[in-house]
Amino acid sequence: MRVQEGVRKTITEFELKAVDADTEAESVTFTIVQPPRHGTIERTSNGQHFHLTSTFTMEDIYQNRVSYSHDSSNSLKDWFTFTVSDGTNPFFIIEEGGKEIMTAAPQSFRVDILPVDDGTPRIVTNLGLQWLEYMDGKATNLITKKELLTVDPDTEDAQLVYEITTSPKHGFVENKLQPSRAAATFTQEDVNLGLIRYVLHEEKIHEMMDSFQFLVKDSKPNVVSDNVFHIQWSLISFKYTSYNVSEKAGSVSVTVQRTGNLNQYAIVLCRTEQGTASSSSRVSSQPGQQDYVEYAGQVQFDEREDTKSCTIVINDDDVFENVESFTVELSMPAYALLGEFTRAKVIINDTEDEPTLEFDKKIYRVNESAGFLFAPIERKGDASSIVSAVCYTVPKSAMGSSLYALESGSDFKSRGMSAASRVIFGPGVTMSTCDVMLIDDSEYEEEEEFEIALADASDNARIGRVATAKVLISGPNDASTVSLGNTAFTVSEDAGTVKIPVIRHGTDLSTFTSVWCATRPSDPASATPGVDYVPSSRKVEFGPGVTEQYCTLTILDDTQYPVIEGLETFVVFLSSAQGAELTKPFQAVIAINDTFQDVPSMQFAKDLLLVKEKEGILHVPITRSGDLSYESSVRCYTQSHSAQVMEDFEERRNADSSRITFLKGDKVSGLLVAERWDSLLVFICL
Repeated sequence: MRVQEGVRKTITEFELKAVDADTEAESVTFTIVQPPRHGTIERTSNGQHFHLTSTFTMEDIYQNRVSYSHDSSNSLKDWFTFTVSDGTNPFFIIEEGGKEIMTAAPQSFRVDILPVDDGTPRIVTNLGLQWLEYMDGKATNLITKKELLTVDPDTEDAQLVYEITTSPKHGFVENKLQPSRAAATFTQEDVNLGLIRYVLHEEKIHEMMDSFQFLVKDSKPNVVSDNVFHIQWSLISFKYTSYNVSEKAGSVSVTVQRTGNLNQYAIVLCRTEQGTASSSSRVSSQPGQQDYVEYAGQVQFDEREDTKSCTIVINDDDVFENVESFTVELSMPAYALLGEFTRAKVIINDTEDEPTLEFDKKIYRVNESAGFLFAPIERKGDASSIVSAVCYTVPKSAMGSSLYALESGSDFKSRGMSAASRVIFGPGVTMSTCDVMLIDDSEYEEEEEFEIALADASDNARIGRVATAKVLISGPNDASTVSLGNTAFTVSEDAGTVKIPVIRHGTDLSTFTSVWCATRPSDPASATPGVDYVPSSRKVEFGPGVTEQYCTLTILDDTQYPVIEGLETFVVFLSSAQGAELTKPFQAVIAINDTFQDVPSMQFAKDLLLVKEKEGILHVPITRSGDLSYESSVRCYTQSHSAQVMEDFEERRNADSSRITFLKGDKVSGLLVAERWDSLLVFICL
């Protein structure tokens, strides 16, 4: 830093600056390790009373509170050393030889002293300009004695002349009495009268810093040279040029950012302009006439603030208005200039109110016999207008007819991509249907499907997410039915093989059909599998046109060891039909009756016996069959024919005295008849 002998000079950010991205300027602290030998470092809080200090902050430098005051000695150089910290980290980075070096070592601040005599002008203030703003259509600011002040006790201000030795790069210094001309010289009196200002070239509007070199001299002339006057300013603009917002968002925040010199507070006006979206300062009674609330307000940046926002209220209604937009504009900045983006477009998307047509579900199930499918189509969003869409069919396993006739083999009447298939929603209507005629035939068919789809929505509507739906025609339909011929069957134990009729009914008997026929014990168990019947499970098949088949069962007879068991039952049932449906009765009770087969029966062994009269006794064998576990008896008596009682044989009366008895296990008994010969003979029962 260059300081005139015996002069106090403010240390600005152009001579000493430290920044920390995550630390505020008031926390970046400089500590003087070795103070200057020929002057002092002083701090002021009000710009008038200066006090010796050993520490100061970057905020103090930004606010021009820190200065070096020379002691008027004849020294030509001075310096002091310092360290800088953010309060927690003692290390800092310096640039040395084009490289960044991290260190905690004290750094040296050099002060060059310009010797003067008693008549040399003294530059008391050289703070530079901190902001530019628009005046008279120019980006400019006055250079006043608060920014640049030279004093000389022997010279009037009109005789203190500033001469620009190196002009500014991006603008020029102008005397207001000679507008639009670059001033090469001006006096302290010109500065005091507010005639000198810096003007930025229009094409350099995006720059944020400039400077010029100057000397100052009196009338003798005594010259103070190699001085630099710094100019810096900030630019305010929108961060983005467009914003997309949903109508239901409630509001939109348009970001305003400031770049450049942030050590000066600044103000800018943010206001809205109508576009296709309209606004009103009062609440409108008509939906759709107020899309946002008009906004006009100042955005103020405090020192070192770089980001603010304009928040505009977005009105949500139920009226579909498609895409609308309005503009937000920055204007009338104070203590700053406008940057590149001064207009931002806000696009309001009203997709949530756009009429949307879609099916209410993805799968519909119908019966062929229903006649029609009425598939609901929902309208979501704005229901105040007339909207429409084409609903058409897409055949899959189910076949559609032509558009103009119903052909044989068709399962439904087709809907095409034509105006005739358009479903129309009137104002206020939120639900309609896509109607498809179903064709009920007499042919056997498994489950079949086709699709319905929405397309070609009217210009003021769109197709929603459920744009297609699957239609399942329940199957099998028109299937033949199979059942047993009756719910109960009684068979004899000695029947051997029995056939249980299985009947098929239906309008379409042209297909192959099968069903499984099987046996199982009854509940409670009665007939025993493997003892009373042969358990079985077999397929019964029907060819085309066949209406009756049989389920063959085998009944087991206990002929070797007959036992009276009474009625015993088991169950025969149908299952797993293919190409047909089961119908009742699909199970039946089989009752096995052994009442006649196993009840003991007695009979003569022969129906004709030849005997000689002289034999005297006739043995007549009687046999017993059936269940022999019981004791059985029977009367055996005689009847006369050509032979006479008491003349040819001895009579057996039809009385219990003539009863023949079989004990348990007996199969054969006998009758002894005595014939009259020379003496009377008696019966002998064997």
